[in-house]
Amino acid sequence: IPFQYSLHILDSPDGKPVHHSYLAEGPIDPRPDILKGLERLLGSKGAIVTFNSSFETSRLNEMSRDYPEYSGWYEKIKPRIADLIVPFRRFAYYHPDQEGTASIKNVLPALTGRSYSDLNVHEGGTASLEFLRVTFGQVTAEERDRVRKDLLVYCELDTEGMIDILRALIRLSQN
Repeated sequence: IPFQYSLHILDSPDGKPVHHSYLAEGPIDPRPDILKGLERLLGSKGAIVTFNSSFETSRLNEMSRDYPEYSGWYEKIKPRIADLIVPFRRFAYYHPDQEGTASIKNVLPALTGRSYSDLNVHEGGTASLEFLRVTFGQVTAEERDRVRKDLLVYCELDTEGMIDILRALIRLSQN
């Protein structure tokens, strides 16, 4: 069950991104809030850029199946979804620092110098486990707050990093 999202919305390719995020509070089903927020924020026009879209589209498909009032909305946004992993997976661009992978964790530092290495949460599996631990486990309020902040920072880098990657690719294509 998804519990978090991060969006950076651009009005133009070279515009300043506006960040929006959601992180579920407590042991309730967050999917209705996620769908409601995404429907509001994604609007009706523009590309929806993802990195490895199969994950996001699978979750959206499952949620729209479980909450059929959102199925029409999901069908409308599906054609707008673009997958930024494609040029890396097809080796249209490759840098040795990617170490043979198209993962955003390797592509981002190879293209931009930005990295996940200084974050307390480095990848999605850990993010899920940490969310479960502080939501359902016995932890102090301070620990819960710290981990929640770490989750927000990690997820924000994912979406901000996609803008950085896209802009780096545009610069490379213009040279």
